[in-house]
Parts: sequence; C-alpha cells; structure tokens
Amino acid sequence: MIARIVFIVILFFSIFFINNILIKEAKAQSRLAFCNAYGDADCKFSCGDFTSLTSWLSAIPNSGDTGNCVGRSTKFQITIRKLELGTSAGYNATGDNSRCEVFSGTLISDIGGASPNQVLSNKPLKKCKDVIYDRIYVTWDRKMVFAANATFPTNNSGGTFVARTTSACASDSLSLSVVANFNWLDTSKNNNGTQPTACYVRTSTSVSDIFVKTKLNSLGIASDYSGMTSNVDNDYDDFKSAFVDSLNNKNSVSTPNFLTKDPTFYEPSGLGGFEGEKLDTDTTREIMVLINGSDIITGSGFGVRYDKKKQHEIKISYIAGNQTKGYGARFLFVNDSGVPKIIGSRNDDNGMYIIFNQY
Repeated sequence: MIARIVFIVILFFSIFFINNILIKEAKAQSRLAFCNAYGDADCKFSCGDFTSLTSWLSAIPNSGDTGNCVGRSTKFQITIRKLELGTSAGYNATGDNSRCEVFSGTLISDIGGASPNQVLSNKPLKKCKDVIYDRIYVTWDRKMVFAANATFPTNNSGGTFVARTTSACASDSLSLSVVANFNWLDTSKNNNGTQPTACYVRTSTSVSDIFVKTKLNSLGIASDYSGMTSNVDNDYDDFKSAFVDSLNNKNSVSTPNFLTKDPTFYEPSGLGGFEGEKLDTDTTREIMVLINGSDIITGSGFGVRYDKKKQHEIKISYIAGNQTKGYGARFLFVNDSGVPKIIGSRNDDNGMYIIFNQY
C-alpha cells in the first residue's frame, strides 16, 4: 500500500448479489457470498461451462430441483446519488457527528461496458469535521437495469441455445408494497404459483434470493429464445431483495431485523451486524450503511479522523470490467422431468468498488 494513503474505504457493490456455486435452492442463501473476479472459486460455474445435458442435470438430478449459474451481463446500470461519511452516533446524528457528504450528483455507471479505474471525483464537495468517521453511507437508485445472456446445452452432442433477458417483466414500478405484503413476489418453481402475475420469483418461502421472471405465467424453454437476437433491459429493485433478506421469517414481512449499531437500517442476514439498508426520503432510492468491522470495509486505519488539511480523492474502479465468459448476471433454472428450463434472471456480482483516499 502506498504510504501516503492514510485510509482506503472499499465498497464492493457485489454484496448485493448472490454468488453460490450452482447450488440447489433448498434454503435461504446469504447475500454476502462474494467473489471479486470470474476466476474465484465461488464464481467458477458459468452457465457455458456445462457442455452437455448430462453435466447440467448432474447438478440438479431430481425433477423439481432448482439451481443457478453465471451469465454474461451486457448491461448493468447502477445510479449513485450520494456518498457520506458517518460516525458511531448514527445516521440521524447532529452537530459535529452529523453525516459529511463527500459526493453528491448523478453517477450512472454501466458495469456491462466498464473500463477499470474510472475516476469519479478528485475531491470532496465540502470539508468534513475533525472527528472520527467509522462508517460510510451510499445512496443510489433502487432500480438497477441489467441485460444478460447465457449459453445452455440442449443435448449431449454439443447442441446449445442462448437464453436472454426477455420483455416479459422488463419494468418495475418500485412499489412500497415490498414492506407491506408479498403481492410482488411469486414463490414457485414453475412461475405459476401463489402470485402468478408477479414479476419476481423465488423457489421457496425460505429463500431470500429473487429473480425477474423470464416468462410471466409458465416456464421458459430453449425454443422461447430461438428467435431472440438481443438482450432486453430488465429493471431490478435491489431494495426488495435486501428487505426480504432482513426477515427472520422469509414469509412474513412483519419480522425484519434491524442493525443494533443503527436501528434505522434493516439488517440483511449473514452480514455480521455491520451493514444495513433502508429507503431514502425519496423512496425511489435506498441507502446502505457500511460500518467499521464489515468485511467489505478495509484499509489503513478506518475508522479515521478526518484531516481537512489533506487532499482527498474518490475513484470508482472495476475488478473485472468487460468479462467475456460469464459475469454480472445469474440465470435460475429448474429440472422439469429431465429437461432444464429457465425460470428467471437477475443481476449479480459486478466487481465494482469505490476508493476514498486521504493523503
């Protein structure tokens, strides 16, 4: 590490996206299953790695089994609105302990066509107080836009088809019903369950990972994609996924967990009490807090006392921009009596991080 850098805060936005290895979806999955590049062990299974129907079905051998694999994201748009430093006094603290804004504006970042080490800003918009900051707040749009494709085997002789994001459920209204009911979410392995007209699907009431449906009321199959030549942009409401993941009982919206260190934030399961999310006052946006002690806040001496005499820099980088094999999206599928069929897709690990330098 360069000696002149006092601290670096790294925010891996990939924490929002599950990266389990082609597993059966039998229980709730942690949203912190993280990999920072395609070559990591937790990301080694691209959908295209399965070269035969036999190899694919070996991962989900029983009819009704479900699993997911990594597809290629050709669009992955995140809109960042604000970055703020905070203290242990919490989000609503006042006076010297109040939040300090270090970036405000509109940064629309498309990881699907990203280049590494893009510069966000070279200085904060205003000076901060001479206090110890031990957390960072990120405000961004709930709606993330993604488009993706993946290659799947159709037989044991090398036959393949390309599955793509479709127009069946391309738009999301960002309804606040996410915290009141599950009318927006289907729980089904055949896309025709308790909420057949919903555009999000999970495979059981114990699972927090949700996917945008490929077809509204039935399973997708290889022939559904044969006439498609491009991926359709799909909206994905990140807060829906975060809220479901905060629930003790994944089937009851009345039992969310809240952060002990800042109880205004929902605490997604498996994150150790150092990370949380909540809606902004503008409910089309969400805020995430990352507190010192989180696995995804690293660097030299964070929390750190802000030194207004020093220079500051904010950069946005990508660990693995322009991946060509399988990256940035997941496709959910089910074994339907020996035939793998596609249920839905979602955005996934994007390899994006933010560096804040004080030197």
